[in-house]
Amino acid sequence: MPSSRIRLLIVEDEPQHVQLMRRAFAGGPLEADISEVGTLSDFRAAVADDPPDLVIMDLNLPDGKATDVLVAPPDYGPVPVVVVTAFGDERTGIEAVKAGAIEYLAKSQAAFLDLPRIVESALRQWEHITRRRDAEAELRRLNAELETRIADRTAHLEGAVAELEAFTNSVAHDLRSPLRAIIGFGDALKDEASGKLDVQSLHYIDRMCDAAERMSRLIEDLLALSRVNRAEIQRSSVHLSLIAEDVVRRLRQAEPERQVDVHIQADLRVEADPGLMMRLMENLLGNAWKFTGKRERASIEVAAEAGPGERAYFVRDNGAGFDMAFADKLFIPFQRLHGRTEYPGTGIGLSIAQRIVLRHGGRIWAEARLDEGATFYFTLGHSEALPPNVG
Repeated sequence: MPSSRIRLLIVEDEPQHVQLMRRAFAGGPLEADISEVGTLSDFRAAVADDPPDLVIMDLNLPDGKATDVLVAPPDYGPVPVVVVTAFGDERTGIEAVKAGAIEYLAKSQAAFLDLPRIVESALRQWEHITRRRDAEAELRRLNAELETRIADRTAHLEGAVAELEAFTNSVAHDLRSPLRAIIGFGDALKDEASGKLDVQSLHYIDRMCDAAERMSRLIEDLLALSRVNRAEIQRSSVHLSLIAEDVVRRLRQAEPERQVDVHIQADLRVEADPGLMMRLMENLLGNAWKFTGKRERASIEVAAEAGPGERAYFVRDNGAGFDMAFADKLFIPFQRLHGRTEYPGTGIGLSIAQRIVLRHGGRIWAEARLDEGATFYFTLGHSEALPPNVG
């Protein structure tokens, strides 16, 4: 509310009522500079030229009703209005307030005496309304600005991702061609010149071909990681137990000499992308299979347990394990906690597993002890939240 004198505009066509209103402010604590007009058209002109702090307006005027300008105000901008009328009832007051009036007053000599207090109350309300309106306008402006920035950033990011994808595919193609040539010519050299080369030279050829094969697998894993990052998630009901059984069956076929006890909890079902769940279990079970390779009695378990408000799935093994001091390096590409000669691999598998879980809105972590095995846990976001009272 203004701290000095306020400027009032009275819109009233009855001179005696104007005098009563002026008299209410004479000598009172609220100092006011008062001007007056008698019609809506004069009101529009007066407000357009020099808007007052507040308007006291008769509901019924010679050229219309106050609600006409309250509902559809001209371009002078919003001003607070107190509506007065000689034909006051509750319905009329509600009509005026709904149209935009700050206060409503039924005309009487006693009511006019109370006008300064009503004006002060109206100005306080208007100050609150103005602050709220300004805050809402600023919020709308900031939201619009944020939406524009997000749209610009998204377009930029999509362009960058498309360029990176094209670059990745191009590099992968350009790298794989010479690698195939190295492997092919290396094998041909061994076949044609094996009788002419000594054991050390043949060993060099084998190492060259192995290195080329390893690099080829690395390129494939990097492409897989890239595909996981851009894959569109298509959630459906997935039988995780059957996927795990299929992965284990293929692992056994690849190494039929291995004796591994595998326990898979029956009827594990998740809401997730089927293809990505297959890739996730291939990486986690392949990891467990590899790191139990030195155990006479290897064991692997796939199951689920209830956590705080969510269900966590896990793959547990009794293999090499690792020191938890290095757990923060597990999901970083190319980071290895064991030597390549001891346990072969590209160091990408767990990074792919992590990306799959994150794409589903979940999280992945591990618990282990060196030489005592490891357990990899993962969740799959809100769709896997437990219902109330399920533990």
